[in-house]
Amino acid sequence: MGTFLPPGVHPSLAGKSFFPAGKDKRPAVKEWRPFADHLPTEQETSAWKNHNGPWAMPCGPLSGLVVLDFDGEEGRKFFEEKFDGRELPPTAMTPKGGYHAFFAHPKGPDAALLKNAVRILPGVDIRCHGGYVLVPSAYPDGRSWIQPPNGTAPPLPDWILSVLRPSTPPQAVSSDVDGLPPGVGQGQRNDAAARLAGRYLAKLRPEEAWPILQAWNKKNRPELPEAELRATLFNIARKERDKGPVIELVDSAELSRLVVTPKAKLIDPFLSAGSKNILAGWQGSYKSTLVLNLACCINNTLPVFGRFDTSKGRVLYVDRENNPELTNLRVEKIAHGMHGMRGGITFQFPREKPDLADRRVREAYIRTIEAGKYDLVVFDSFLCFFNLRNENDNTEVRNVLELVGEIPAKTGAAILFIDHAGKASAEKMKAGIRVTPRGASAKGDWADVVMTLEEKDDEARKLRVLRFSKTRYNLPMPPMLLEVGTNLVFAPSGEDEICPVFTVRQTVDDTPGVPASKLYKLLAARTGCSERTAMRSTGRTVDLGFIQREERGKSVNFYPIGGVTLDDVTNNLEPQNVEEKTLV
Repeated sequence: MGTFLPPGVHPSLAGKSFFPAGKDKRPAVKEWRPFADHLPTEQETSAWKNHNGPWAMPCGPLSGLVVLDFDGEEGRKFFEEKFDGRELPPTAMTPKGGYHAFFAHPKGPDAALLKNAVRILPGVDIRCHGGYVLVPSAYPDGRSWIQPPNGTAPPLPDWILSVLRPSTPPQAVSSDVDGLPPGVGQGQRNDAAARLAGRYLAKLRPEEAWPILQAWNKKNRPELPEAELRATLFNIARKERDKGPVIELVDSAELSRLVVTPKAKLIDPFLSAGSKNILAGWQGSYKSTLVLNLACCINNTLPVFGRFDTSKGRVLYVDRENNPELTNLRVEKIAHGMHGMRGGITFQFPREKPDLADRRVREAYIRTIEAGKYDLVVFDSFLCFFNLRNENDNTEVRNVLELVGEIPAKTGAAILFIDHAGKASAEKMKAGIRVTPRGASAKGDWADVVMTLEEKDDEARKLRVLRFSKTRYNLPMPPMLLEVGTNLVFAPSGEDEICPVFTVRQTVDDTPGVPASKLYKLLAARTGCSERTAMRSTGRTVDLGFIQREERGKSVNFYPIGGVTLDDVTNNLEPQNVEEKTLV
């Protein structure tokens, strides 16, 4: 027998016994129980080299481990209550969001207390000798360590051992040879009937438990009157029913009492306090620059893109994607371009990758957010904050995102993940979808707002389309066509504009030195707008620094930035422009 460690299993588990399992979690070997008492042979492990599935580890004295399985909503809450603020034992997260906590197998009298059992506590099962668990491995089934098994496993906690130790003599009625409990004498019948009714009603309906109680009653001396036995059964059934969940019904006229205070809007209407947001885009699409625009607007209470009102708030930007020098340059340019204060946005540049699936990391950020009273927290970018085996695995991604949801839930701050775009597919392109968040679609299900930023070619320049793929707290929003000025400030030139800024710039590039009256007529012909609208759009284009305006006497001409002016070329084909300078 040699030491065998399945692919991807944590190195500290080397020397334990393992065997292959199927995707349904059942053993993929004919008989697994021998591996609870001895290690697999080299011949056996050689036969498993092509196994494509999860790996199981027997619990008990050989592995030296006992595992507590915290399953379902009850189990997860119980785990978090017991280990909140305490050092975690070696713990793995299951695909459904439960926990497997590993403890040292006890020695001495306590070892005799162990046996495999379910629901020894709410949502808690125990696995010891004769049981096994699946362990995180290279197989992408969504299992991962939230506390790796480094060092020696801690002993079983006292609150588990106290449950395993019998405190009083067993009260259950022993069974007779016919499978029914033995009869009892007068003075014990009602108590025994109540205990048996509770046992049977845990798995059976009252009408199914009734004939069993009747057969047992015939063994009593004397028998309990049938009416009294029936009353006992249905009294216990009523109590069991009352333990069930309460379904609260509300009339439509009273719905207003259930409505909580509407979420405050950091950016009205699409970014709410306490919301979960994702912005995805291709590399080089200025995703980070766009978010810095949003942060500067919130910090200075300036309207985003000149359209969307903001509430004054504090922003924490956690940046693992960009270096401080580049971020400093961007913030300086944006704040100057917006005529706002550059101070007030807090940055963190983590040297090591912070795994937000780790409870301790999340709690550290929660404490930081609460202490700093931050209203928006930006994480740049998504994959820099998780140790994912497979970013395309919906189960794994959903599990970690549900954990991250604790941050806005506990602090009230909105969180925004900057994410890279996924690869374009023929199906997406056919549906008109060019950009989606990279990896698992569970991101879109989890987020309250999903935004995408894509590049759009306009002859020799790049425009950017901001789309709102999902908005949970407001009506659907149309896409916006944005331009980035030399000051890195995003300005709308949208698909919803009558006379877009980029059309003005394109027209001036095509006809350098164009007189004002000629330009307004060209824009009106190209876009269908009025000449007054064309005048306003031209003025906005000048303000953004995309074209330059030159006055000579009563004439007004427009030129591309860096292009020729009236001093360099005379346009003999056009009559002198006598339009008043006050038009623009």
